[in-house]
Amino acid sequence: MAKLISKKSIKMCIFCGHENLSILSQNDQFMLIKDIKPATAHHYLVIPKEHYSNIKYLNRQQIPMIEDMKQMGLDFMEKNVPEFDRNNLRLGFHWAPFNSIDHIHLHLLYPYEQMNWLQNLIFRPNSYWFIEVDEGIKYLQSR
Repeated sequence: MAKLISKKSIKMCIFCGHENLSILSQNDQFMLIKDIKPATAHHYLVIPKEHYSNIKYLNRQQIPMIEDMKQMGLDFMEKNVPEFDRNNLRLGFHWAPFNSIDHIHLHLLYPYEQMNWLQNLIFRPNSYWFIEVDEGIKYLQSR
């Protein structure tokens, strides 16, 4: 079951009050912004407009949302990054309690091979603190 969020948490959420965000792309469900502390040349976030806490607290009913977030990110990269190569893209989420923002957001990191050792540690695939999107979907399928 998706984690219930208090109105106070939503009011304090930096993504829910998205009027001040520099939105690069959006649709009815999601917005895409550049990360304010980029770990690589192209570091973007796909954020649902509806507030959800963290992928760890979602369930299988939210799998289509996660798949749509992934697709929006891929479409953006293919359209806006001329040298884009999917093999050098890392897509994933910070895993609770290691997330700094309590509103789910998908990280798009390209090219991930240019990240330094600390950034590689922070965005280490399928670690205790970061899960790649496809592994996140597998996790939700088991719930």
